[in-house]
Amino acid sequence: MRKEIILFLLVLKFCFCYEINFIEKNLPSEVKVFSFIDSENGAKFEKEGDFIEIPYKFFPKEKGMVKIEFLIPEAKYRDQTIWRIYTKNGDGFSLGVNGKGVAWGYYCRGENKWIYLTFKLKDEEIGKWNEIKLIYKSGESFEIYFNNEKKCSEKILKKFNFVEDGVQILGNDVSKKQPFLGYIKKIKIDENIEEVENIVEINNREIIIKFKNDGNLYGVFYKNEEIIRGNGEDLWKINIKKQEKRYAISPKTFKKVNFEKNEDGETNYIKWNYKELIFPEIDGFVEYRIFLKKKVAEISFDINCHFNFKDKESSIWEIIYPNFFIMPIGNEPLNNYIVFPYSYGGKLLKDPFYSYLDKEKIFERYLYPSGSCLMQFFAIYNDKNQTGIYFSPEDSSASDKEFGFYIYPKNKTINFYLKIFPENRISTKEYKSPYLFKIIFYKGTWYEASQIYRNWFIKQEWCRKGPVYFRNDIPDWAKRMCLIVKINGDWKKDEKENRIIFENIFENISELYNFIRYPFVNVLYQWKKFYKEKSARDKPDCLAHHGNLDIPLITDVIPEIVERLNKKDIYTIAYLNARMYDYKWDEEDAKNAEKWTVRNVEGKVSLYSENSPFWDMCWYTDWWQNRFLNLCKEAIEKLKVKGIYLDSFGRRQNECFSAEHGHFQGGGNLCVMSQRKFASRLREELKRIDKDIILLNEGGTETYCDLIDIVLFSNNITPNYIPLRRAVFGDYQMGHGRRITEQHFKDPVKFYVEVSTLFLDGSIIGRLFADEIILHLPLKEGFKKNLNMYNKLWKKLKEICDYSIVGIEYLRLGKFLKPPLVKIEEKIKYVDDKLGEIEVPAVDGRCYLSYKDGSIGIIFFNRNPEKEYVFDYEFKDFREESEEKKEKFKIFLLKSTGEKIKIKENIENYKEKIRILPGEIKFYVISFN
Repeated sequence: MRKEIILFLLVLKFCFCYEINFIEKNLPSEVKVFSFIDSENGAKFEKEGDFIEIPYKFFPKEKGMVKIEFLIPEAKYRDQTIWRIYTKNGDGFSLGVNGKGVAWGYYCRGENKWIYLTFKLKDEEIGKWNEIKLIYKSGESFEIYFNNEKKCSEKILKKFNFVEDGVQILGNDVSKKQPFLGYIKKIKIDENIEEVENIVEINNREIIIKFKNDGNLYGVFYKNEEIIRGNGEDLWKINIKKQEKRYAISPKTFKKVNFEKNEDGETNYIKWNYKELIFPEIDGFVEYRIFLKKKVAEISFDINCHFNFKDKESSIWEIIYPNFFIMPIGNEPLNNYIVFPYSYGGKLLKDPFYSYLDKEKIFERYLYPSGSCLMQFFAIYNDKNQTGIYFSPEDSSASDKEFGFYIYPKNKTINFYLKIFPENRISTKEYKSPYLFKIIFYKGTWYEASQIYRNWFIKQEWCRKGPVYFRNDIPDWAKRMCLIVKINGDWKKDEKENRIIFENIFENISELYNFIRYPFVNVLYQWKKFYKEKSARDKPDCLAHHGNLDIPLITDVIPEIVERLNKKDIYTIAYLNARMYDYKWDEEDAKNAEKWTVRNVEGKVSLYSENSPFWDMCWYTDWWQNRFLNLCKEAIEKLKVKGIYLDSFGRRQNECFSAEHGHFQGGGNLCVMSQRKFASRLREELKRIDKDIILLNEGGTETYCDLIDIVLFSNNITPNYIPLRRAVFGDYQMGHGRRITEQHFKDPVKFYVEVSTLFLDGSIIGRLFADEIILHLPLKEGFKKNLNMYNKLWKKLKEICDYSIVGIEYLRLGKFLKPPLVKIEEKIKYVDDKLGEIEVPAVDGRCYLSYKDGSIGIIFFNRNPEKEYVFDYEFKDFREESEEKKEKFKIFLLKSTGEKIKIKENIENYKEKIRILPGEIKFYVISFN
């Protein structure tokens, strides 16, 4: 106590008796440093929570938030020191280290990097957080803006000498007692705080949307917090193509702009009209509308335009709308997360505003539809206060588009834009938005954002057949399969040797079935002969036939073996590529095929990919549909397979600009429309041959749930993975993993991370690369030998298959609910050769609703193969509050054998202390019957 009194007296002495001295240290060259120090001892922090009071009065009577910038110049202190600024009685502020208060600090991850600090004052009278922005105007005054309105300007006490570049504070590192420099940078007036004339706004009880007089966005404010900025950029831009040249139309290129405003009814809106272009060769207009619901925190945008070009070559090539800047949510931006629907799941990027302080900007781009962007939304939320913003075009036509993000760490903003590719863009003169771009403010995290999208998603055409659980057009064996195996086969010149190879393959697959004891699928690649002299490719692979007919099977024993395995619940799927055509295989056939290839904007034939030896065929054309249908019939009738794997289907294709194929020339929803036309016909005609035929594809997007039964994921897991796909539409379409190889059985961490993720998300485990895991040709002791090599992990795989089947109504066929919270901070990780570092919670969990009886399945998996954990979990009644509760719920522990062990019943809530062993699965069922 005595020590604290001495420190307090020292602080008072510093504050009132000593002048401010100038010092300079090793800071960036453009920074000048000034400090509050006493000339003898300086201001020091002796322990955590100490603070210095600076007793000058510049705050107005209203309390609120001050935004300043803060610099930690030396990285070696970054792990020990967090500076905080506090307010005291509304008439001064305090500086502290690692203490408590209404402010927050954050350290940088490198030398001489900027760090941003914000704090708020609580208005105790009304119990709300209000905003003050403190703007440094000159060497002797601050201007105060309270909730973005100028309130007062007061003199600062002269003895504190705020000069040119700012104020520097000297303190000590709390751990090492070493000198520490913090720097409050001079704050320039933000453009969004300057007084702007002729502001136009619409608002409801929570949201204010402000526009400048030219129609560009000024800012969006949610509960008095600025969330979205215009930053002086154009809200929209239209790129015009004229032969090889392109130029842009924007608000700046019009001479006249006016607006209509309507605040009647349940929705407020503004419609902006632009007329009289500065370009004499173009006549036209642009119109966009913004809608704001009065009772819901929801904003909608759309845009229409029409142009008359004097030359016939010009057209609307692409439209960028909307384009704005997103700000951090809440007063602790390091708790912000951004959510992308990436790869087969989703990407959760923590701290997007500060994670990249060593970079000027980061650019992320996602083309929809593609294997990297399966859905049409993203979100950003603050994990601490559970406030989020959802963004989505909610486009039922599933048109081509580009989601773009420029992250500017130093400016604390994310520039988001949506790029639209209009239908028939090689010659179009008008565009009418077929959807409203939505911005919705919500409470929650990534899961709540996914459910906003799901509520829209399940109303779309591709969900018309309902969840997999209720569908009769998917055979029961397909719903109940637990594994997918990939068989590459081989080519040998000797027919007898080919026969032996295939007999060995299927013999060992039979052994795998005897071990697993559940239906599974093997996908058969390489089932036709390869003739090097006829192919554009110089070696055999899974793409050997490339759309060409009448090629012999590798060996005539395949159909006999496939049919025998089908009877044992081992179902074979034939590989076919849905886009590639080998134009060197048959010159006469290629002459007929060339007309039906995808054509680029110059009218030339498109290759499947750059430097590919194959043509890219247009799905929309009857010629290619007929050809591919015949290939499928050949596989079903000759091989006796139970399904077709459509490689390169369901994602993005090269844009087709052909005028002869019967479709519009590029843009719009041509990609999805063509593929749906192709798959609809394929499914209908193949089901006539065998009603139990299934279709699979690779990395398919959201728009094929009714046409494709099972999708192959791009990866088993990706960095920063979240189960976004499963949360939105995993119960509407089944999926399976990409690759389980011998490397997984050599690395238990890799095995547990990837296989557990597939299991927890209700996916089919796969694909087991048979030649790497169970075959090892030429075989001697076969499968049993290899089983012994990896005995422990094979047993775990068997247990996972057991749980997948006994818990199928939850994992595979149930509705995804918000994952259970596991209060274990520990992570496990490994480095993937292609994807980089993969890090996941050591103990993870999922929660599912059964469509069968309304019960709930809660599953926990300990991914750590060496360590056990203990944690508390509170089981709650998951029924809707509005539903009358006739009985209290019962809790069971489900075993891999299917046995249910009752834990508790006739209770409201129950907290269980869960002990989970290395690699263990805990599967609980909550029943309401």
